[in-house]
Amino acid sequence: MHGPVARMIQSRGSEYQLQNASGGGGRDTPSYADDGTIVGVLESRGMPQTVTNSDGQEIETDLEIRAVPDDTTTLREAGSADGYPTLLEHPSGKTYRLLDTLPEDGGVTVLTVVED
Repeated sequence: MHGPVARMIQSRGSEYQLQNASGGGGRDTPSYADDGTIVGVLESRGMPQTVTNSDGQEIETDLEIRAVPDDTTTLREAGSADGYPTLLEHPSGKTYRLLDTLPEDGGVTVLTVVED
């Protein structure tokens, strides 16, 4: 059951196209394919946090997408052994790379992202 914040995100959020790396492209240049959608709200924390990207480098970002993923949503964080991180494409065309996820109460998950 979702809480009030999750319901607000679902009714007012933007639909992001999820893209996960697929088999082609080789080790250094993965090819991405559409892998469903997720509804979320992009926020700027105002205070950057340090996270590790896919190359193992520490970078700072203050961007978060508050989203309500379902059980079929595949989200791959940077540095995951499962492959390259998930890309999230906003309807405006901007693309964000997933760095970290943090589940919150009421069905909401915070996705720490960086503009790709």
